[in-house]
Amino acid sequence: MYNNIKFTSTLYILISIIFISQCSGPKPLVGESFIDIPCQSTDLNSNRKYFRAFGTGSSNSIQGAIMQATQIAKSQLAQNIETTINVVSEEYSKNIQSGQMGEYSAVVETISRQVANQSVQDIRVSCGKTAQNNTTGMFTHYITIEVDRDNVEQSFIAGISRETSNRIEVDRDKFRDVFNQEMDRRSQN
Repeated sequence: MYNNIKFTSTLYILISIIFISQCSGPKPLVGESFIDIPCQSTDLNSNRKYFRAFGTGSSNSIQGAIMQATQIAKSQLAQNIETTINVVSEEYSKNIQSGQMGEYSAVVETISRQVANQSVQDIRVSCGKTAQNNTTGMFTHYITIEVDRDNVEQSFIAGISRETSNRIEVDRDKFRDVFNQEMDRRSQN
């Protein structure tokens, strides 16, 4: 009986060790290694407070690399904002009276684009790093930019109110709730 308990305990320990070693995360294939990309980590993803986007650019001049990376990040940020506003607006539209739905839908498309374009003018750089390839002399710039999500939300609500001449009343609290739910969903992905 003592040998049975000893064997069972040893078996559990071996299984635990195998399980833990397998759960240590992905391992690179033979001949490969993982690299960390500057300015791209989980703490630099969009979250409930900020929309964020990453860009990288390469050029034979530092300024060219910075400009290219910034433009790519701004385009990505504008696209993320516009997509989020459209998803939130579609969900929020369930709260709009049926007679106002057509006007609301038409205005949302224009406003979401305007808000996205306006928002990328108010960016803040949350991370920026430049590297130079020692062999080619080329520069690569990595950047993460962000914009405050409250500003995006307020701009959208103001735009809807302005464009519809107050014929459609936006319930700020309901809209904010829908917006928060979408931002929470996006930050978990």
